[in-house]
Amino acid sequence: MSSFKRKLAPSTQPPPVGTRVTPRSSLLYELSTGISSLDDVLGSGQSLGSVLTILTPDPHSAWGNLLQRYYIAQGLVLDQPLCLVGETKSCRTVLEGCMWVAGVEGASGAEPVNDEEEEQSDTKESVKIAWRYEKMGRFQTTVDTKPNAKFCNTFDLTTVLPGSKIAEATANGHLNFIDVSARVNGRRRSPRDILHEIKTLINRLHETGSSTSNHAVKPLRICIPDLGGPAWGDLSGPALLQFLFALRQIVQSSLVAVLITFPPHLSSNNPRFTSGKSEHEWIQKLAYVSDGCISFNSFGADPSLASMFPSYHGLVQVYSTPSLHTLVPTSHTHSLLRGLSSPSNHAAGGGENNLGFRCTRKRFVIETLHLDVEGGVSERRTAPPISIHDDHKHGSTDQNIMEKHTDSVRSGLATVQLESPVPETTSESPAPPKSSSSFKPKKKVGFQSDRPSLYDF
Repeated sequence: MSSFKRKLAPSTQPPPVGTRVTPRSSLLYELSTGISSLDDVLGSGQSLGSVLTILTPDPHSAWGNLLQRYYIAQGLVLDQPLCLVGETKSCRTVLEGCMWVAGVEGASGAEPVNDEEEEQSDTKESVKIAWRYEKMGRFQTTVDTKPNAKFCNTFDLTTVLPGSKIAEATANGHLNFIDVSARVNGRRRSPRDILHEIKTLINRLHETGSSTSNHAVKPLRICIPDLGGPAWGDLSGPALLQFLFALRQIVQSSLVAVLITFPPHLSSNNPRFTSGKSEHEWIQKLAYVSDGCISFNSFGADPSLASMFPSYHGLVQVYSTPSLHTLVPTSHTHSLLRGLSSPSNHAAGGGENNLGFRCTRKRFVIETLHLDVEGGVSERRTAPPISIHDDHKHGSTDQNIMEKHTDSVRSGLATVQLESPVPETTSESPAPPKSSSSFKPKKKVGFQSDRPSLYDF
């Protein structure tokens, strides 16, 4: 037996509750946003000490509040401290509308059954396909949602956050509110006062955690819904940028993660403030002063896009992702949805994947964007068009039908037309002469010169 032993590194302390080590650096921890697909877009989660900005330009929807509810619910499941910054009444509305994990004690709603839109029971049945494709995996448009009770849970939108959980978090001191509409000495609180209160809360939590082991330390989640909204008063563009830059300096090198959502009128590239001034290249400035900036453009303001992409509710555009302690963001090398780490993209010089989001009955998910079948039809047509029946009712002849068929071919549209049936003979009309040989009508095929690959039957 050899007398030499390998010198092992001292055992490292476990990460804080509800976090894990980032894949690029062992010195950084990350937490989950509550949505596994959004975690994948960020790399594998949101790094502690980072500020994530969410933009929702559509004024007819409330996707920002939905993302905030996922963020808050994930913190409550893991018993992590929370701080909601904004008008207290609106913050409580967001908090009470949070979803919850189905099947957990106190959750009200449906039973934990998979959504019929995502995982149908008939997928388990065997389907007859070519033998060479039997062992191939199913085509996936998003990442797997495997529940992880220690990092990211699977939430059900049909369940509601129990009130006992809110009362428990308030009693333990894990739920804090900072009211921006409150007045101090007869004046509205300035952004500097709010930053000072956030810094005081962070220092108090660090002092509490320094007396215990590192495993007992819990990261703080700061949620700021509708930054720059009416509750914040008349803030200018430079004042908001200074607030974000100062907040980013406060949370750096600390066990704090911040999620900020902007109202629709501040989510465009050239917003106009109450003072009448507009900020050019506003989104680029937000991406610069924050660690990550992602936009969720809903189809509510553009019905044409909704008809073009019926399976999605909007598009996702990534302006920047957190890159703490590294030159290359973790999202570029570890995100499966963005596809920047694919070897084919580097070889061919391609860009990242187009991303879209949709909200089903039970969950919110980000997927890779794909076009539907040609023509935008998602169902197979097995019956003749309605125009054929209308022509028969008005006594149209074969010549009229053929003229319509010729016009459709010239217009370059792939249409299907059927010949009109032969009218039935009655006793009054003379019977047509019978031919000696049976005659079958030939199929008429229309060839499109501008599109040689298509034929019209």
